[in-house]
Amino acid sequence: MQRSTGFIFPAIFLLGILLYLDFGAGIFPYEPTFISEWNYVKAQDDTKSELFVHFPDSVDKTTRPVKVIVEVRVKDGGNSYIFNAFGSSTRDDDSAEKYGGVIYFYNASGVIILLPSSTNQFKSGGAVYCGEKKDWYYPTSHENKTINEIDFVEAEVRVKMWQQKDMPPRYDSGFVYTMTSRNLSKGAGRPACLRCGFQAGSLTFAFNASHVRLWVKYIYPVISAMDGWGRNEYYHFGTRAVRVRILAWTLENAVNLSRMTTKIGDHTTTTPKLVFPSETVTKDLLVQVLIRPLSGPNGGFSFYGAGSVVTFGGYGTSNRYSGLVYGYNNFGVYVWRVKPTNMSYVFDIDYPWGSGRQRQQTNDVEIDIRVIELMKKAKRTCMCPCDKVHAAKYTSTKEEALTKEIVKMKKELMVFKNETSVAMKKKISVKDSRPSAVASGVVWVIFLLAMVGFIVIPDVISGVRYKLPVLFR
Repeated sequence: MQRSTGFIFPAIFLLGILLYLDFGAGIFPYEPTFISEWNYVKAQDDTKSELFVHFPDSVDKTTRPVKVIVEVRVKDGGNSYIFNAFGSSTRDDDSAEKYGGVIYFYNASGVIILLPSSTNQFKSGGAVYCGEKKDWYYPTSHENKTINEIDFVEAEVRVKMWQQKDMPPRYDSGFVYTMTSRNLSKGAGRPACLRCGFQAGSLTFAFNASHVRLWVKYIYPVISAMDGWGRNEYYHFGTRAVRVRILAWTLENAVNLSRMTTKIGDHTTTTPKLVFPSETVTKDLLVQVLIRPLSGPNGGFSFYGAGSVVTFGGYGTSNRYSGLVYGYNNFGVYVWRVKPTNMSYVFDIDYPWGSGRQRQQTNDVEIDIRVIELMKKAKRTCMCPCDKVHAAKYTSTKEEALTKEIVKMKKELMVFKNETSVAMKKKISVKDSRPSAVASGVVWVIFLLAMVGFIVIPDVISGVRYKLPVLFR
């Protein structure tokens, strides 16, 4: 995620920086510290295309949240579908080509949410758009019924926010990395629109078990809310230089409500969906949909799916495009993906992302759907002091101070084997006052005394008889 002017911009989906992560043990993710009500919004409406959601007074506002998700809900007949918002504008309003998306950024006080609203050109942006069926593979519903084309101007949004105490990261770099799109000459990209307006941009990331890759679009803004978003109060809100903070969690201890991985290729004509075992409350879920190229320069790295279609190639006459969009509801998770052509791929990285390094176009990918059930706060069982659990004293096992502390602790905790309680008890008798033990002891004492008497007393008597006459002579 990125920071500028005090606000945090969630990274949307990678090679300007390659970071090594030293992950710790897994955690149990808890329900959000704060979850808002659903709020009505509408694209292309000056009064409804911008919203600020305040965090309640009960929330600690001295520190920024570690994770914020903005969800967008639309209704298709009797079913609702929830999509994720973006962390920066993905395109502008300079083309009549249809697109969708909601963007947001936040600080310690709340979240600013913006929808498409034309500044000076076309009113072609909506709240959520999943493309036309001639260009995109659509999933079926949980009942295997047809899903209509998702193209909504009106929607509802809600905020899920976690503070550190409810989702402590196992790795936190702090805002120590700087990225700029003005002079970046090495990098890569993300599955989305390659060129969609010079005032649109974002920071992109992907990860594997040990590294995170980051990259931006050469010359384009790294973060932006310019030209066609909200009430246009942020028309000039954009920057090509940011500081970046990496937070990472390992969730192997989390409860998987459902999980599915599937591989697709050039000749796959379906798109995956995951149906829950039973109807589920959506606020209790953390949904992740990842796309991984099976080989090539980005093989093995995971990219997050998007929350809306931002182009289908019409923004420019020669623009390739790509993407994977996902949404979910009470019954399952659904994936929309682009139909492969000579201009479209499920995964595509090229210029201007990172000036074209690590370029790759492929339809051979693995799609990983994971649904995590968030733990209720009332079910916490950890009795450790909060200040020991919620704040990580060290962020890497390679820190010199940590090494010294480990050596000191080893010395303090070292016990010689001949000084252990087990070793000491081997050399002493321990009192046992149980009646059975006392009775058993008395019996054995009598037995031993009888044995001694049987052997010794006759000798004593014989000795006395022999010595007495001698003494009285």
